[in-house]
Amino acid sequence: VDCNEDGKVRAIALDAANLQGTIPPEITLLTDVETLIIKNNPNLVGEIPHGIGNKMLQLRQIGLYGNNLGGSIPKTIFKLSHLVYLNLSDNALTGEVNWEEMSHHQKKIERLILHNNFLEGSIDFHLLAKAPLLLLVLSNNQFGGYIDESIGSMT
Repeated sequence: VDCNEDGKVRAIALDAANLQGTIPPEITLLTDVETLIIKNNPNLVGEIPHGIGNKMLQLRQIGLYGNNLGGSIPKTIFKLSHLVYLNLSDNALTGEVNWEEMSHHQKKIERLILHNNFLEGSIDFHLLAKAPLLLLVLSNNQFGGYIDESIGSMT
């Protein structure tokens, strides 16, 4: 845990901390957090708190991977305007990714990593091409559809 000069939490990194249970919704009270990394805690279950995208507006990096989180990806995560890194891989996430919401709000995201989940639906490469992605990893999910030519316009 890292704090700024005012004593407010700026970064949380909990790697292989043997966390059990769920991520408490009260985590969203930490409104100055820019980096939230909770990874490699296989006994961490439940859903990603939906308030993360509504209250933690300073988030630039979210890494909730290598856990056992389920449910869908909260749509509010894609509204975080400062987000440059989102890694939700190696969980048990389900449902569809809201590509339209992501392309509308994500003007800075460079790394989107969602592999090894149970996500489904079609991947909208036309919308993804609007994001400044440097790394996109979506393998080992249940996505369907075709890879269209707009993937060639991704940088």
